[in-house]
Amino acid sequence: MCRAQNLSPNMCEYYTYRLRAFRTYLEADTPPDAITADLIRDFLNSELERNSPTTAQHSYCALRAFFAYLESEGFVSDNPMTRVAKPKRKQSVIPTLNQSQVEALLAICGRDFYGVRDKAMAVTETMLQKHPDLAGIFAINDSTALGALKAVESMGRTNVVIVGYDGDPEARREILRGSALKADAVQFPRKIGSTVVEMVAKHLRGEPVPKLVPIPCDIIDKEKLEREPSP
Repeated sequence: MCRAQNLSPNMCEYYTYRLRAFRTYLEADTPPDAITADLIRDFLNSELERNSPTTAQHSYCALRAFFAYLESEGFVSDNPMTRVAKPKRKQSVIPTLNQSQVEALLAICGRDFYGVRDKAMAVTETMLQKHPDLAGIFAINDSTALGALKAVESMGRTNVVIVGYDGDPEARREILRGSALKADAVQFPRKIGSTVVEMVAKHLRGEPVPKLVPIPCDIIDKEKLEREPSP
């Protein structure tokens, strides 16, 4: 069914989990062609009562995919899901901040929080003046790394190595240029996202989930970037 519906492995696992819940609800081995729209509605209503509208919607999607597959393969001649409406989820209005609350947040952050690069440049210039033997700078993101790079180059320092974080396009260009920004630490958002889904699926299946799930980072430098295929 998963291949027929072109579903991802993680989604297939979750749909299987929801279909098992439906089978448990039936309390007996009911053949697919004996399952009625009313029976499915009763199940979805029980999901709304016992769990949440989101879970009920996921169960609906799993059943819809399941019966679409059964119908396409000739296991059932009538698809009851065509007569079942998707459970509605209450739309909540997210509260917004008023002007005074925005002002309070800005006061906490400091109104120059958006000028990270300029601030990094000024701080770097001060450090280089106080510590003329400074040989390396690690920046917590590429905005500060690029600010530090601007300071290093404006002061003519050729013996300072900068390492940034994030791998932004501008930082990649500076690394390829052979500037003092020699490398960037990078994360992998897709891997982070897929791992989160995998851990959630395990938890929903009742499997143990570790408290800490490390996801490796990497380092990109000029050599690695030069090996990357052109876009």
